[in-house]
Order: sequence, then C-alpha cells, then structure tokens
Amino acid sequence: MSDLGWYDRTQYDKKQNQRLDELSSQLSHQRSEAGRLQARLAQVQGDLQGRLNGLASAFDAFVELCDLREELRAYQPIADARNRARRVVGRLIATGRDADLPVLPPPADPTPELEDYWLPRALASLVARVQGDGAAADAALAEARERDAARTDLFLCLAFTLTEWTDETAGLLPGLLDLQPDRAVTRAQRELWLAAAAGRLGDQGRDAVAERLSALVAGLAEAQRTAQSAAWHGLVAGVGADLGQLPGVPSSAADVSGLVSPLRAARQIEVLAAWYAQAAHPAPVDRPVPEAGDTQAPQDPPDPLYALLKELVDEGVPDEQPLLARMVQLRRTIEADGGAPAAAPPRWDAPTDAPPALLLADASGEPERRAVAARAARPLLAGAAAELVATASRPLPNRIEARVGRHMIAFTPTGADPTSVAAARDATLAPPPPEGRGPTQAGGALLAAGAAAIVVGLVLAAPLVFGAGVALAVVGGALLSRVYVRRYAAREAASRQATEWARTEERIAGMATAFGSLWAQAVQAAPDAAAARARFEEQLASEDPAPAPVDAH
Repeated sequence: MSDLGWYDRTQYDKKQNQRLDELSSQLSHQRSEAGRLQARLAQVQGDLQGRLNGLASAFDAFVELCDLREELRAYQPIADARNRARRVVGRLIATGRDADLPVLPPPADPTPELEDYWLPRALASLVARVQGDGAAADAALAEARERDAARTDLFLCLAFTLTEWTDETAGLLPGLLDLQPDRAVTRAQRELWLAAAAGRLGDQGRDAVAERLSALVAGLAEAQRTAQSAAWHGLVAGVGADLGQLPGVPSSAADVSGLVSPLRAARQIEVLAAWYAQAAHPAPVDRPVPEAGDTQAPQDPPDPLYALLKELVDEGVPDEQPLLARMVQLRRTIEADGGAPAAAPPRWDAPTDAPPALLLADASGEPERRAVAARAARPLLAGAAAELVATASRPLPNRIEARVGRHMIAFTPTGADPTSVAAARDATLAPPPPEGRGPTQAGGALLAAGAAAIVVGLVLAAPLVFGAGVALAVVGGALLSRVYVRRYAAREAASRQATEWARTEERIAGMATAFGSLWAQAVQAAPDAAAARARFEEQLASEDPAPAPVDAH
C-alpha cells in the first residue's frame, strides 16, 4: 500500500509541474503581448498628443488671424489699391495684346494713405501705356519711381511681359539687371534673366540680357576672369580621357601625362569651339502650336513671372508688410491641419547665387539658356582656349621610364634606350655561377675505387672489402648524379631565360612603337592647338555683338 501511495503522489507531482509550466508559458506570452500593447499605446498617445498640439496651434493661429484682420482694416485703402491692380492686370493678361482692349475700371481717387504708395501710380502708367497715352504713362511712371523705382520697374516689366507688350520691357531690363560679379542675383532678377533667354521678352529682351551679361564678364578683374576661364574649361575637362590608353602599355607601367596633356589640350580646344558653335546658334526647336481657345489662366500651371507679380502686388506698404507676412504664416499653420506648416518660399528679392556661377550653370541648361550664356562668356571661352594652348605648348619629356616585366626600360623619341635594354638583357640572361670540377672528379674517383674494391672482394671472397666497394660506388654514383641534375637544371634555366628575354624584347619593341607614335603626336599638339585657337578666336570675333537695348521711355 505504501508503494502504491508513493506512485500516486509522483504522478500527481508530475501533473502539477506540467500545469505550472503551461501557466508560466501563458504568463510569459501575456507579458509579451502587454509590452507590445504598451508600446503601441505610447505611440498612439504620442501621435494624438502631436495631433492635439497641432490643432491647438491651428486654433491659436485662427484666433490671431482674426485679430490681424481687424488690425489690417486701417490699411483698407491700400488693400483696395492692390485689389484693383489684380483686376486690371488679370484683364490685360486674359485679353492679350492683339485682342480688343478690355474696359478697365477707372482710377480710384487718391487718399492720404496712398500718397507714398508706388503701386497705384505704376498701375496708372501701365494702363496709360496700353491705351496709347504716352505722356500720361511717363508722368505716372516718374511719380511711381520717386516712391520706389525698383518695385515700379519690376512691376511694369512683369506686367508688360505677361500681357505680351514685350517691346516695352527693353528700357526696363538694364536697370533691373544691374548685376555685379560679387553680388548675388535676386530671385526676381534670375527669373527675368531666364525669361529673357527663353524669348518671353522678345528679341530685344534677349539681346539686352546677353549684352548685360557680356558687360559683366568683360568687367571681371584679372584674377576673377582667370578663375572663371578655368571653370568654363570644365565643360570639356573629360575630353581626351582615352588618349593615355596605349596598346601594349598598361596604365600602371609608365607615366605618360607629359605627352598626353598637350594632346588632350589640343583636342579640348576643338571640342570647345564646336560646343560654342552649337550653343550660340541652336537649331530651332519644334514646339506644338496652341489651338485657338486653349489659353490658360495665369495661375495654373504656376508661371514664375506671374508668381513674382502677384507677390509684388500683395507685398503692401512697409508698415503693413509685417502684418501681411504674419497673416501668410498663420494661414500656412491653419492649412497644415495639425501637421507641420509648409516652408515659406523665398522672397522676390532673396539672393540666389553669383552671376558667374549662374552663367556657367546655364551653359549646361536648355538651348535658350546656353545660347545667351555662350554669347556672354566669349571672353571666358577665349581665356580657356589660351590656357589650353599654354598646356599644349609645354616642353615634352626627353625620356619616359616604363616597367617591362621586372625591368625598368627608358624610352626616348627614337626608341628604347640601348643602355637600359642591355642592362635588362644581362640581368635576364645571367648564367648561373660555374661549378668546379671537384664534385665530378671526386664522384668518378669514388666510383672507380668502389668498382675495384668490389672486384677484389669477389676474387678474395672478402665480404668486408666487397661491402666497402659497394658503399664507395654508391657515394660516387650519387655525386655524379647530382652533378648531372645540376647541369640539366642549368640548361633548362638558360632556355627559360632565353624565352623570357624574347618576350621582353617583343614587349619593348611594341612599347617603343607606341611611345614613338605618341611622341610624334605630342610634338604636333602645340601647332595644332595654336591653329585651333586662332580659328576659335576668329569665330568669336566674327560674332556680331548684342545690340544695345532701346530705351522706350
């Protein structure tokens, strides 16, 4: 009975242990699930908190925006002037130059708030110019310029461009594009620059931009012009990269830059001249002709010039500008709908980059940009060609050291240097040190003594003498065999050396031919580069300079 009780107790303990293990596994799984749920809950709480913070910011922005609107009521006459400017320009853009002039709203009565504001007078000049009243246009223009010449000229230039009165922009561009080499171009200047290059301001606008950029390049200091010429050399820096690849000459075997640089420079001048010919006179591009009635609103797709005009009109007067800027910022916060507000775009007068850098960037841009850039950069291209001629005219090396196998061979324009070839031959065909006659004589003597001892031992039936003879014969034979093996190895080594030298001589001959051809081409590089430069400069000089813009006012 006691044994049976012990057995039942053991079975009970086993079942309890299994149950405990199952409960422990379930508890571990539940803890893991709880950890994942806690992490997910923390993430959701963080998202919700960020969302709530964003919505709270949007609500605060909305409240502040309402307050700002109340403050802006003091500038209502100025806001009315802006609204009228938008309506007038919008009608002019919608009708275009060739259509009948729209009925424009009459000018508003001047108020004290508008006395120092440039926009109403600039708008009056625009309307008078479109209606053909030159005297009124000039008078209004003078008044507007007295208040703000930069904004007045920019507004009129943009408005005339967008309304297709491009002949009126020629007199405005020189003042607007007052570019200086060490002063960054503003966003508005860059957009006018690109629009003129694309032909949106007519031929006179393109010529005015090209002339202004040409004057800027011509006025560069000597150090600046040298640096910019080197930068324009980068247009063809990759030309001639294959000239250093000679047949039968590994690139790591010899430094041939002294011969390759003149050849590369001569080729780069020709490529630079070809680039200029293509860039300055691009082929006409086929563009689809818009169908009748296919005109689109100026707002979409966004036109950079229209965006500039809208930004300029909406800028307001100086006292109003901080309020308007804050209003725009608050609107972005509200429109973000609890998320991060969009970044503010750069202002119309925000700097972009220096004119020389932008000019070089246009050289790799669209054909219209390349054409203006090529015309303006003629002095820089001529400077780059002069630098390339100087590179092509450098003295050529008298000899080139090249590794051929395990030897260094000197090459000259006439071929491989005999002294270095002879040294390589002697090093390759050097025979092994001669062996003395001692081992052969000793081996022969031991072999003869052993043979004699064997014969004596056989005759006299003397085992000891016979054994000694066998030992002497074995030692003598081993010495003679070793001498034979060494002589055979020496003959094999001499044969391999002869084969190696034959291959080396063949490689030396091939490399001498390659180097000789490269030397002959390098000698001709200087006159070829000078002739290519002369043709290029003649091509540059034959280009008609850009005509001076006509001042329409």
